[in-house]
Amino acid sequence: MERLASKLRSEVLPDRPLKEVFLCTSDSLEQFARDLRPVSKHFGSLLLINAGGLTDETLFNAAKELVSKGLVYLCAWGPDCERVHDRFDDAELAKTLDDEGVVRNETDCTFMSTWHSDESLSEALWFFLHSAFAAQGYELTCEDWIVAVIGNKEWEAAIRSEVAQLSQPKT
Repeated sequence: MERLASKLRSEVLPDRPLKEVFLCTSDSLEQFARDLRPVSKHFGSLLLINAGGLTDETLFNAAKELVSKGLVYLCAWGPDCERVHDRFDDAELAKTLDDEGVVRNETDCTFMSTWHSDESLSEALWFFLHSAFAAQGYELTCEDWIVAVIGNKEWEAAIRSEVAQLSQPKT
């Protein structure tokens, strides 16, 4: 993971905890889920992916792995991102159900997710940086915010450019 921004404060909600923003690129969703080693106990992720060719099983299995590593907030962007969002929600729900399908503990049900199918990459990034926050129970342990670019060098370049512009001092 590469640090993109350190101690970023939201322009919209300045009283929220600071964010450490990282970039993680990977050739596949499975590789990203397998190799990711977040620093903080919990983390949020903007997942930039073209999920059109991925099966529901692939999405669900990657989601289960990422949720088990501490994912508590997901923003999905790219072709078929609504389905990505749904499989991640399914993975979180599966984690909270007991063998009879009953929710174990309602406080565990604080996973947040959004999809951004009608927004530009720039708009989705802005939302992720300024409006996405972990639920109250995770605020103090969710310090890492990871922009994950899966298999797309153009998106990676766009993210780097956008973050560089955000990092410029305002005059």
